Amino acid sequence: MVRPDDVAAIGRWAAENDIWVLCDEIYEHLVYGDAEFASMPVVAPELGDRWIVVNGVAKTYAMTGWRVGWMISAPDVMDAAVNYQSQTTSNISNISQRAAVAALNGDLSAVYEMRTAFDRRRRVMTSMLNSIDGVSCTEPEGAFYCYPNVSGLLGRSSADELAQSSAELAEILLETIRSRSSRVRPLAHRVTFDSVLRWATQTSLRVSSASRISSPRADVLSISLSLRGLNER
Repeated sequence: MVRPDDVAAIGRWAAENDIWVLCDEIYEHLVYGDAEFASMPVVAPELGDRWIVVNGVAKTYAMTGWRVGWMISAPDVMDAAVNYQSQTTSNISNISQRAAVAALNGDLSAVYEMRTAFDRRRRVMTSMLNSIDGVSCTEPEGAFYCYPNVSGLLGRSSADELAQSSAELAEILLETIRSRSSRVRPLAHRVTFDSVLRWATQTSLRVSSASRISSPRADVLSISLSLRGLNER
């Protein structure tokens, strides 16, 4: 999580350099511990109207398949966005709109209940990931993903395969897990290389902890079992 003071500092820097900011606030309610969510237009008023906020019901309200989101910005930006959208995509169905309105007008009790569950799952997954030799993982403060650093596993071989980056390691893991899962249970794993981190590092994976508590445990156990075949060359 980026601290509110840092969010404000980034906003001021953007304002000083006449840069527009796109703020994705989809996880605003899914923060844990002492972490705080901060909306950049609120904490950095120096931006004026050079900001665009996007959000939706997919994460907070677990309505991924409904495909409902929204955008907030200055009137001229919204007019341009509406003109573009009207020519490129179809409208949201009435049922989806009604469902989104019901979610937004309701209280957040169900959201807080799920946040408690996500909190428990992230701690379980982080602890299990850190128990794997060669893996280190900082406990996430928001959303429902863990980003284990797997640099300690790179350069090791598994059978005839050698992973030099997290992308290659993810492919090896997924293939091994698929092979094992086909014999034991249906594939239920979401282990991916996070392309967002590609510019910064090639040493991290993204692992989802959104499933019920048994799934994160099973997922990390599968990762751990798959990594047992990795030995130093």
